[in-house]
Amino acid sequence: MGLNQVCIFLSLICATLALDTVVNLSSNSSALLWDGEDSAYLNCTSHMKADTFVWKLNGAALPEDRRYNVTSESDGLISILIISPVSRTDTGSFTCIASNATINETSNALSLNLAWSPDNLHIACNIESKKNNSPIQLSCSWVGGQPAADVTMIYNATEETAKNNITRDIPPTGDGNSITLLCEGVHLRANSSCNATVGRPQSTDNKNNTITSVKQGQTAVLSLSLQSGLYAQFEWFHHNPTPIKVVTGGKYKIESNETNSSLKISEVTSNEKGTYECIATTAIGNTSFTFKLDVSQALDTVVNLSSNSSALLWDGEDSAYLNCTSHIKAETFFWKLNGAALPEDRRYNVTSESDGLISILIISPVSRTDTGSFTCIASNATINETSNALSLNLAWSPDNLHIACNIESKKNNSPIQLSCSWVGGQPAADVTMIFNATEETAKNNITRDIPPTGDGNSITLLCEGVHLRANSRCNATVGRPQSTDNKNNTITSVKQGQTAVLSLSLQSGLYAQFEWLHHNPTPIKVVTGGKYKIESNETNSSLKISEVTSNEKGTYECIATTAIGSTSFTFKLDVSQAADSGLSGGAIAGIVIGVLAGVALIGVAVFFIVKKM
Repeated sequence: MGLNQVCIFLSLICATLALDTVVNLSSNSSALLWDGEDSAYLNCTSHMKADTFVWKLNGAALPEDRRYNVTSESDGLISILIISPVSRTDTGSFTCIASNATINETSNALSLNLAWSPDNLHIACNIESKKNNSPIQLSCSWVGGQPAADVTMIYNATEETAKNNITRDIPPTGDGNSITLLCEGVHLRANSSCNATVGRPQSTDNKNNTITSVKQGQTAVLSLSLQSGLYAQFEWFHHNPTPIKVVTGGKYKIESNETNSSLKISEVTSNEKGTYECIATTAIGNTSFTFKLDVSQALDTVVNLSSNSSALLWDGEDSAYLNCTSHIKAETFFWKLNGAALPEDRRYNVTSESDGLISILIISPVSRTDTGSFTCIASNATINETSNALSLNLAWSPDNLHIACNIESKKNNSPIQLSCSWVGGQPAADVTMIFNATEETAKNNITRDIPPTGDGNSITLLCEGVHLRANSRCNATVGRPQSTDNKNNTITSVKQGQTAVLSLSLQSGLYAQFEWLHHNPTPIKVVTGGKYKIESNETNSSLKISEVTSNEKGTYECIATTAIGSTSFTFKLDVSQAADSGLSGGAIAGIVIGVLAGVALIGVAVFFIVKKM
């Protein structure tokens, strides 16, 4: 490089250093820019003439968009990005890169002050609960705006304000009194308010004492739909004349969800007529709805289907005889299960009697796969009639021999879930949960959430199950964390330079969080980093220390915390001097030289022997 070139190069460097920034990015406005309405002008100014300007958004090349228009001014010193109109997709940092043969400089980052309205025109109020014994959740929500909307919840004369949304849990009342929630929202260009009131359960049609009429042998369906609101549980009773609780089994089938329940009665007889009551219960209170079922005499049927037994038939044990009787001689009888042709099965055997007037289906033994409706079709040249539907009164035991008890939690600050389960039986097993001297009974399973205690006291759950042929009970107790080996104060010995692993495994139970401390001698919290690595899951934690020195010896403490309480486990780490590596470097060198000398002497000796020969 010549002297003149050096001077020119240094002049460029000095000129560059004299400027605060080579490329500067600015906007025509710092005010709010509304999505889809306003425009923005971004000016990229280079203090040195640029051949090209490249614009970027969030570090990536500016996307193809007709809203973006780039122009240049001042002969390569200014590039202008016009955005018209601005959009919420313009969120982030804009930069521009000015480049020529000598420079390739990036400007400062610049973000637009964007604004847009919330997703919905009005704020939303909501009152809901997931189960009868769970809290009632109040919520006010007006999300999606930029900047975020101010949302105020007003309940029981108290106010709470936050951005976008607010939720609050209140305990179930059960007193039947309505609760009212008021929500108010404020955004830059709009205000909105709403209110919600929830009381005792109300039907969607605001009716009660409905009447349903069917004929004998038909199926009756009594149904209740509640207005949207809190989660409801339903109980059905038949007043005949005293109230008898109705459950799924035999000719009765109850289907329910959060706001609806129906009672289906198959092959109705005069015994099923009368008044039925459905009690809907929410976290606020309960309401009784009544239904009157009228049953009239059945019409004469051409084909009638009957069974030899209405008693319970046990899966794999009992047999059933289904008689299909035609009042007109039939040439063929065709049997169906749930509307489809009877499957190929050695348990099914069909015989005929009375010269085409009767077909008998023998099922031996019955199986749970026989669940549903059997029909038969009698046909000849003039008739093709389908019988009434008939269902077997089947029974089988629950899937497991014993009822199951369980206590678990997903996180330390989440509720503790108690559950009793004995599912799979027909009819469903009666399951009772006993906790804190209170009992609750349901079909198949029960779950209940209780808040974390943190007081260290054990909790005990008792479950009892009753089925037709068996009773079962179990209990579960969970307390402070305990290690799987029931040991504490364990000792681990390693040599300097080795890796030490201190590990803790808890007995199965609640979700645990772990904290490690090194007493040296005062306790110092240990976290992952450097030579320390902590790995934990719900019931296990380990501390790995690499390249141990005498500085890491001493007592370590692992504190395991669950929703019940915490337990401290201690570990003693002994670190001894590393083993002697063996011969010194000088000794090894001496041995090598000696071996080489010996090999040389052997070679000389061999030479003289060969020469002499």
